[in-house]
Amino acid sequence: MMIRKKEVISQPIAVFLDAYYDDHGGVRNEKLIDQDVLIIDGGSGTLDLAHLRGGAVVKQSSEAVGINDVYARIVDEIRKSQPTFRISPVELEAQLRSQDAQATKIVQYGRYTVDVTKMLQLATEEVWTRTKNAIQRQFPAVDQFERIFLAGGSAGGAFVNQFRAWNSFVTVVDHPQERNPLRVGFAST
Repeated sequence: MMIRKKEVISQPIAVFLDAYYDDHGGVRNEKLIDQDVLIIDGGSGTLDLAHLRGGAVVKQSSEAVGINDVYARIVDEIRKSQPTFRISPVELEAQLRSQDAQATKIVQYGRYTVDVTKMLQLATEEVWTRTKNAIQRQFPAVDQFERIFLAGGSAGGAFVNQFRAWNSFVTVVDHPQERNPLRVGFAST
């Protein structure tokens, strides 16, 4: 396989292309090109937003809010009550993810254990409010969008229920960065 042309595109554009094209490069949803589309890409530390019309970007913005804010808040709360409890946000995330199916969330460090269930709930609510406010600051009339695509770990995972309750037009997109919907620019040898 020879690469003729390499082009880097932003995550919001990749999300749009993933929704527009099928796995073979054919058009999956013809109406999408004529719609006002909002792409919400929530990551670890940023919330990237893009308004697309006719497949072109009308407006893009990035806000400094993400799932890492939830973990940082919990780490701060733990350290207030247990100053010797040393856990990084990455270690905290790993422990919480391993307990996804459990109602009570327990974090361990050495001989210490801390129930962080309430801390997680409060931190998630706070960061969700910041996320929602960031979107509404950039796009006050969210009802102008005919489609809203949600991508990224923070948006698609941690806040998916909040997004769905917030707007019924939200469609969760799974891993568009791992797909190549167009397969354009490649030639076999």
